[in-house]
Amino acid sequence: AGLYVESKTDNPETVMTDGKIKRMELHFLHDVSKKQLMDAWREGFDKNCPANLMDCNQAGALLAKLDPLMTDMKVGDQMTFNLLPK
Repeated sequence: AGLYVESKTDNPETVMTDGKIKRMELHFLHDVSKKQLMDAWREGFDKNCPANLMDCNQAGALLAKLDPLMTDMKVGDQMTFNLLPK
């Protein structure tokens, strides 16, 4: 996985709150089922949701929106997410 941001920073809060364009690219090295993928997303959010920066329940609702978009991934597949400011 790679996270690309407009301005280099070592501060995760800055990345979360700066309102700039971000891109996350995932390159799959193993086959992953849709269920495994969604379980990993949920586990990651559960373990890492910054309650001081966002409503963690809202993060769960956003993951629910991702569920119908996910599919099984095979070795070599890629997934890209772009976050554009409002």
